[in-house]
Amino acid sequence: MPVLIGIDRDGTIINDTEGRQYLGRSKGWENQIELLHGVIKGIKALRRISGVKIYMLSNQSGIGIADFPELTEKRGHEVCEEVMKRLKKEGAGLNGYLFCPHISKDYVKAHPERNFDPAYVCECGCVKPRPGMLFAAMEKERMDKGKTHVYMIGDRSSDVETGLNAGGIGVLVPSKSQIGQDKKVRAMKNESAFVAKDFEDAADLILEMEESIKRKNR
Repeated sequence: MPVLIGIDRDGTIINDTEGRQYLGRSKGWENQIELLHGVIKGIKALRRISGVKIYMLSNQSGIGIADFPELTEKRGHEVCEEVMKRLKKEGAGLNGYLFCPHISKDYVKAHPERNFDPAYVCECGCVKPRPGMLFAAMEKERMDKGKTHVYMIGDRSSDVETGLNAGGIGVLVPSKSQIGQDKKVRAMKNESAFVAKDFEDAADLILEMEESIKRKNR
């Protein structure tokens, strides 16, 4: 059975602490990219799954924040392409990436200190925890929604919810910038929601689940 794995970018693949938030909003952003520990090894492990497709899926609300004029959609693509390039250089290439530049009305209300571009404020189906990006990746890879094992790895409970909302599995990788997300995931009390120790552990969990499915189908 085909397998699709979505991986969050900021806080999961790359470090987003110490002023790295909204990466791309200022000059010298290339120097701020830091691949997190265990990501390379974890992605290489996931690559062992037969027929797997791995995508980097990221909410990029900074694009719609008017306070960051340099963080355009073009810059958003440049940042993602640079991250993809660095992963590939380390032998942990991905099949592609997708990002959502839109901002929900709830996000706007939660950040009265920001100025937003109204063109990006909408209730689209791609902003996580909605599963639109996972479905878009499936469409790109010509995967059947009903016949694909779906996983989503991220450092927020919304990443886990994204996997669940796509009818799949959500795995939380705790990060320094998102304290307390593990409690939110455990509070879901959903058998398809998991909390890993780190990225390598998340990869091991997925490998074990896929191996278990294979054994049942033999």
